[in-house]
Amino acid sequence: MLQGTVVLITDAGETPMRPGMAAGFAAGTGDAHHVVNRSDEPAVFLEIGDRRRATPRATPTMTWWR
Repeated sequence: MLQGTVVLITDAGETPMRPGMAAGFAAGTGDAHHVVNRSDEPAVFLEIGDRRRATPRATPTMTWWR
């Protein structure tokens, strides 16, 4: 997280994320995850992934609101 506050939602539940925090997910676990900005302020975060091994998987659809 670089700016703002979001809620990280995983199969295990919800975790508030603030600037300076990071989350990581091991490949192949099947734990779908997404972030939600429930505040009125913009949030800025980096998402880094690796798609070298293309395997079928189910992931939530990401939708951006302004």
